[in-house]
Amino acid sequence: MASSPRVRRARETTLAMLAVVFIACAASASALSSTSACACPTSGSQVTCAIENLVPADSSSTCDPGSMDADGFLDENIIIDGNTAVSSIDFSGLRRLGGALVVRSSKFVTTLRAPDLVETVSGDVRIEAAIGVNNFLQTIDLKKLRVVGGSFAVVGETHASFTSLDVSALETVAGYFNVSDNSNLATLNVKNLRVVSNEGEVKISGNKATLAVRANCGLESSGLIQGVVTDSNARARSTFSYGSVAYCSLCTLELSSHSIWENGNYYDGATLGSNALKAYNSSYSCDSTLDAAGILNENLTLVVNNQGATNGIRYDLSKLRHVTGNLQVTFELNEYMSTSYLTVEQCNSTSTPSASSIIGTPRQVQLFMPNLDRVDGKLKLDQHPATTLLSSYVCAYSPFDGCGRCPYTYSNAQLFNLTIKAPCAAKSSGLIETVVSSAINRVSSSVNYDSITYCSRCTCPTSSTTCSFRDMIPYSSEDRCDSASGFNAYYGAEFQENITVDGNENLQTLALGEAVAIDGFLEVVNNPFLVTLNVSNLNHVGMHVNLTNNADTPLRVHAQCSDASDVDFVRDLVVNEARRSSSSMTYGAFTCYSRRCRCTSYEGYECRIPTSFNAQYSYCVNQNCMQSTYLEPYTETDVCTHSIMDETTGIFNGTLVVDEANYQYTSYGNTFTRHIERSTFARLREITGDLILSRNAFAMYVGNYQQWYSGMTNPSNAFSNLTAVHGDLRILQTSSGGNQNIDFYNFSSLVTVGGRLEVSNTASGSYMTTFKAPKLATVGAGIAIVDNDALSRVTLDELNAVDGDFNATNNVALDWLDVSALTSVNGSLQIRNLATQARVHAPCDAQSTGLIDAVVQSTASRAASEISVASTLYCVQTKCTCPPSNNYCYPDQLIAYSNEYVCDEDVYDQATGHLDADVVVDGNADLWYFYFDSVKTISGELRLTSNPQLSEIRLQALTTVGKSLYVKDNGASQWNGVRAYVSQCVSNAPISYAVNASYRSTSAFEATTLYYRSEYLTDEQCFAPPAPPQPPAPPSPPP
Repeated sequence: MASSPRVRRARETTLAMLAVVFIACAASASALSSTSACACPTSGSQVTCAIENLVPADSSSTCDPGSMDADGFLDENIIIDGNTAVSSIDFSGLRRLGGALVVRSSKFVTTLRAPDLVETVSGDVRIEAAIGVNNFLQTIDLKKLRVVGGSFAVVGETHASFTSLDVSALETVAGYFNVSDNSNLATLNVKNLRVVSNEGEVKISGNKATLAVRANCGLESSGLIQGVVTDSNARARSTFSYGSVAYCSLCTLELSSHSIWENGNYYDGATLGSNALKAYNSSYSCDSTLDAAGILNENLTLVVNNQGATNGIRYDLSKLRHVTGNLQVTFELNEYMSTSYLTVEQCNSTSTPSASSIIGTPRQVQLFMPNLDRVDGKLKLDQHPATTLLSSYVCAYSPFDGCGRCPYTYSNAQLFNLTIKAPCAAKSSGLIETVVSSAINRVSSSVNYDSITYCSRCTCPTSSTTCSFRDMIPYSSEDRCDSASGFNAYYGAEFQENITVDGNENLQTLALGEAVAIDGFLEVVNNPFLVTLNVSNLNHVGMHVNLTNNADTPLRVHAQCSDASDVDFVRDLVVNEARRSSSSMTYGAFTCYSRRCRCTSYEGYECRIPTSFNAQYSYCVNQNCMQSTYLEPYTETDVCTHSIMDETTGIFNGTLVVDEANYQYTSYGNTFTRHIERSTFARLREITGDLILSRNAFAMYVGNYQQWYSGMTNPSNAFSNLTAVHGDLRILQTSSGGNQNIDFYNFSSLVTVGGRLEVSNTASGSYMTTFKAPKLATVGAGIAIVDNDALSRVTLDELNAVDGDFNATNNVALDWLDVSALTSVNGSLQIRNLATQARVHAPCDAQSTGLIDAVVQSTASRAASEISVASTLYCVQTKCTCPPSNNYCYPDQLIAYSNEYVCDEDVYDQATGHLDADVVVDGNADLWYFYFDSVKTISGELRLTSNPQLSEIRLQALTTVGKSLYVKDNGASQWNGVRAYVSQCVSNAPISYAVNASYRSTSAFEATTLYYRSEYLTDEQCFAPPAPPQPPAPPSPPP
């Protein structure tokens, strides 16, 4: 690719200045060696270059990457020139660089990252493309770079994916700034660039014609060049070409088209944190979003117009705590007719129309900002500002006829009606004095409104004997109680108010059992006849709790079991320690509620776990749970609400029970099946209580289980992502019947059972014939696999420790028990009364002493232990082969190579693509197709030899074979030989990239034709795999 004269000029400029830069480096930073020049390796297999990989650039240079100190300072030059060996440069951890960072003519580098780099003390930062060739650089990450002690340049990058350059933290460049001839660069962010000094110029040209530049706010009047270039001659040399440039950041909120009905009015709404922030108009940018702490690093202007004036506007800024810029509400007039203006003379001849005739009916505007703590800029919330300029369509007849728009100035015009919900702290001093941090900005701030309320506090009507959330009213005329009337436990059980019930002489029952959380405080005091307080679901109070001086002796509190004393109640509910110290409770009796849920599944529905806080949910105190398709309390003294499941973490905070008596039901004369909804159950990561699966739970599980097949990504099945059950895992009384879709629960991710593991009373005829947990390592309260008629296989091949007894008895069909990793049983070990041919796969280390003596910890427990099975296998190799009489071979269908070996059905992990075994297929006369296209890694060897009908081998995903890979002498009966599919078209594929060097001498791979998976994910023939690339020529020494 020929380079343009402009690229050459840019390159010549930077080359000419390099010697000057090094002289400056040496002069200004004496610690920097004059011979310092680090570079990335130019040979070897290292594709990513990090700080620790740096080497001297040539024989005359020095480089010590190990000298980088704990603060990330490296006193070296980094000059990467003409490197063709690495494809990625990642200097993570480097915060300050003593010299220069230069990457030039290294065409195969796709990514350059120095994400922590803040400063180059006395050197350049320059990224320069190779001239006349295709360059592959797509990503530059210098987002924290603030100070460059020399020049800054990104020149000549042409890759189609290099479209954006973000150096938004960059403030000072002590040389020139050159971002030029990057043909696809569409956005450039230099919003903090303030100084380009030392006679350095700015050159931004030759990039994409539509280049959008974000420059420093405050430079809009002078322009970028005049604003940042300090030398007048350098300003004259500077060039700035762009499609658009935005200097200031000003955001507004996108209004939702869905109207809210409240108190007889419709409101168009926008919620900060939910609705999109956007630039106020094309002259501004809007780069930030509201962060998790409620900080918005922008100016924010909320627009009120007179369009659709019958609808009000509601701006909800409840999540906002701090605005670093200005916060204002502004009025915009919609001009429905001609926008052309009359002359001044014509306008002066007209009479001034009333403001109301232009505005129409003022819109009702609600502004919610109850949590606002700070505004660093100005606060302007004016419904009738001192002066307003409005334009109106009028007709003039002097000095000549014409119709158009004329501007008019109005004093104190009512533009809209503003209602504000302000923070409580502003009640005494006012909104401006409380939140505007600067005294200067307070002077120029203004707030006027129709009404303002400061605090949110609810109470019960004095005439009520029973009070719930929906009955509550404002505590006083200065308070709000907004959440009460709309509170709905089915759509979110968080009450977002403070509650004070004080001195109510009629109240007997306070029914707050629907709430999971109360955001504010809970004060229930001085109510002489109050005998019942129901907070059975409550697990969080944002502020303090005060429950005192009521009818204390007869008062009964209904709450969760963990809160069974006044101390526990306060400790568990009040998260903040300071709030906890100001809390107190007195009462007479306590009813204990546990967090336990039963899965329900009724006609036409699936049983599912609610995985969103606002998901519709049937709260069973007030609803008939027989109509629910979610969960219900397990007993009358259990609770089960939205907070039982945290969708973000996947933690189910309680006990989960599935114990349906019948998996079938009849409707309109037809028989249907009930099942659990696999995708919501797949979101489970941890269960803090017990998991109980009983009766027809397995039939419901199987009914919606998705089988894996070749080429499919890992399906999301129930329990497949569950890593921990902190209580018991109990599988009880599994019934016969259902579909024969799968024979086990998929606990493929389960690592820990904190309580007891029990599998018992599986009925004869049940399709659950296998229990396996291939990653389960520890069980905290014993194992009981007992009295199962149908169970034939139990695989616990990663189980290491059992705290308690291990009892596997009276399982008449159980013929395989794998505990091959077991090292410790802190109790007795009983394995007896199994199938006649039962085998136990024990750890190899236990062979000399026997399993009981090797793993049972105490003498007394060993005396009470017994193993009575047909055989105990100790040191058994896992070696698999393809089933005989099958034309196809898949990784999930392998069998033991012979009776001397084992090959459990769990050797292949579909989720990771790992196959943990040796695979040997030799002399199989029926095998035509070997389909391992989803296998990524094999722990042992892979050997395919002397299979006469074998015509196709698929290994497109294979990256690693732990031992030898030997494929030879296959397809003797196939006239067109053997087709093989691999992932890379390289010399000696796939041995060269999948087999460790120590095993390559015993490996071979023969195929008639070879195909590889291309970058377009298609299989293409590999005609002549290229030889390894020649080592690159040594780089030129730095100027």
